[in-house]
Amino acid sequence: MAIFQSLYEVGQVFAQHINDNLPSSLAGSSGLVGPPLENAAGTNRELRYTVMWSTPQPTHRNDPWEIGESGGVEPPPLTLSVFVLVTTYGSTTRSEPIEALELLGEVMRTVHSEPVIPLPLASLTGVGEGELSFVQVPTAADLMEKIYSPLNMRHRPWALFEVGPVQLGHRADNGQAPFRVRPGGLQMDGPSAQARPQILRITPQTVIQGRSVRVDVALNDRLLDTVRFGTDAFSASIHATDLGGQAAYLVSVDAAIRPGEQSLSLQVGSAVDPPALRTDPASLTVVAPPATTTEQPVLDPFGVLTHPRTGAISLRGSGLTDVDQVLVWPDAGVAAPSEVIPVAFTHPPPPDDDVRIELAAGSLAGFSAGVYRFAARAPVAGRNTWTPYVILE
Repeated sequence: MAIFQSLYEVGQVFAQHINDNLPSSLAGSSGLVGPPLENAAGTNRELRYTVMWSTPQPTHRNDPWEIGESGGVEPPPLTLSVFVLVTTYGSTTRSEPIEALELLGEVMRTVHSEPVIPLPLASLTGVGEGELSFVQVPTAADLMEKIYSPLNMRHRPWALFEVGPVQLGHRADNGQAPFRVRPGGLQMDGPSAQARPQILRITPQTVIQGRSVRVDVALNDRLLDTVRFGTDAFSASIHATDLGGQAAYLVSVDAAIRPGEQSLSLQVGSAVDPPALRTDPASLTVVAPPATTTEQPVLDPFGVLTHPRTGAISLRGSGLTDVDQVLVWPDAGVAAPSEVIPVAFTHPPPPDDDVRIELAAGSLAGFSAGVYRFAARAPVAGRNTWTPYVILE
């Protein structure tokens, strides 16, 4: 769709487009918008672009009325197909139309190779906008008669082109009518709904009193205010540590949290920062500290969201002295057993061997980037026991 202010601009753009694409051998040919020349055998190289007729495009007859800048409705812009007769001139002294036919061939070649052009043209700024297409109209004897009979002129090289869609824009208003209704409708101010925060995941699902869990959340750009275990509320500034970008928090589960199945929920906002919104409760299991550290190995969640694959990694927890295997697998799921990978590790000297396992630098270098789960195995009472997994990207 190309928008113009007048039909003359259609012929003007057509003439300039052809002139821009003429070969150097025909450069300097005069191309104007106007009626065909009287002398069909003139020796000067010239082109004439004659707007013969235009007709509304049938697909736009039922375009809906539009709301104008003044706020009132107005008819849609007129959308037309414009038919342009191109005649060429340039004959020898013996009336041989050599250059005229060369010009006509270049016109048809240009239209065939570039049937659609963007507007405005670089060589004709400020005229037209949008896209304009050209189609050569097939010629028959009756079409020649319809063109040449009204013009009453001698035959000369010519071709007829349909140019469109051409849309004639509305005339600029001399003055805007007073607004009866605000353009675009009335905008009502008032309460707006805010999305509630969400707990996406808790790891590990089983936690010993006095340790921490990682809580992945979506807080919708609100500040975390309160951590709740069941009906007990705790200040987030003390019990929650942001791991980065409010995407995940380390939430401490101290001795005040009773053992057993607990519901954890988070609250954003408060009386001084309304509205106060709370997540749906998520469940986790809190267990009392074991009588001895060998009863149950436990991994603490990592204190960071991401870690370089080539760096050393420390797995911290409790009851890790007898750990004999550490497995790593993709958090997104395991497609094959080969994706569950044992990694090499070392125990630090006592007494740190009970609370820390070291993965050497480069032990994860062969892993692709992504989120992974880590779990450790230790024999407890003659039976292999796995820690709940923790995650790291």
